[in-house]
Amino acid sequence: ELNKTGKEPGQFHNNCSGKHLGNIAACKAAGLSWDSVHEPFHPVQLDVKALISDFCGLPEDFINVGVDGCGVPVFGVPMKNMALAYSRIFDTGFMNGKYAGVQELLHKAVTQNPDMIASDDRIDTQLIRLTRGDHFGKMGSDGVFCVHIHSKGIGVALKILDGSIRAVAPAVIETLVQLKTLSLDVTEKLKDFHYPPVKTWSGKVIGKITPVFKLKKVK
Repeated sequence: ELNKTGKEPGQFHNNCSGKHLGNIAACKAAGLSWDSVHEPFHPVQLDVKALISDFCGLPEDFINVGVDGCGVPVFGVPMKNMALAYSRIFDTGFMNGKYAGVQELLHKAVTQNPDMIASDDRIDTQLIRLTRGDHFGKMGSDGVFCVHIHSKGIGVALKILDGSIRAVAPAVIETLVQLKTLSLDVTEKLKDFHYPPVKTWSGKVIGKITPVFKLKKVK
């Protein structure tokens, strides 16, 4: 749309703008000023931290708080706690239904509007669309990706150590294949994410990215 009108993208078009709008909406709903909503001790950010503590099963004192390119507080937790949070994200029975209304609304929103999560060429959107909302995946920064598998009630979290984006999709699909959460039909439709082709600048396919790891059970 910007190209059609000849306009240049600005701060409002940042891929994190939804999070900022959510913060502002929360301020408006609570009757709070949003002038300092980007500060870690703003009431909205404290509420976000408390929510993350609940879903991650981690005391707030163990949650690291920093600032990334979005310019608002971000919260750091161990990978196992990320996975735990994603296992609970749409579990309406969690904490005796404390978040049930919001969880139902969120699940409906992402299932009906997967293109608003990312775009058609992103694994986030295609995973939601092809599984009809059973798998909810979300890309983070620097090679982080988390998945909620609704039918299994489990969560997955992974991190590419060097932050490589191109390794994320193959690792995610391979993990789900090994966990046997995807149907053969969906796996086939995701093959270009599972084994992304490597092409020359002229478009000739000269190879592919192949995940070679094996998941291990840990006690």
